[in-house]
Amino acid sequence: MNGLMLYAAQEALASLRRGGRGAAMSIGTIAIAFVALGGFLLLTSNLQRFVEQWMDAAEVSVFLRDDVDDDRRGAIEAIIR
Repeated sequence: MNGLMLYAAQEALASLRRGGRGAAMSIGTIAIAFVALGGFLLLTSNLQRFVEQWMDAAEVSVFLRDDVDDDRRGAIEAIIR
């Protein structure tokens, strides 16, 4: 019985050594996938925030001649809005 337990323990360790390399590669692959996903999400989040700040800072200046009456100025403001 003692020899059987020793044999089972040796086989279990050998199996772990053989499968350990594959498990480590699987863990590494999953880690790379998560890092890539996190980097992509971080990039898109920062890009979205940058675009929102840029859109808020955008301004349009319209210059009219001095002789434009109030009715035409109101019509131009309505068109711009």
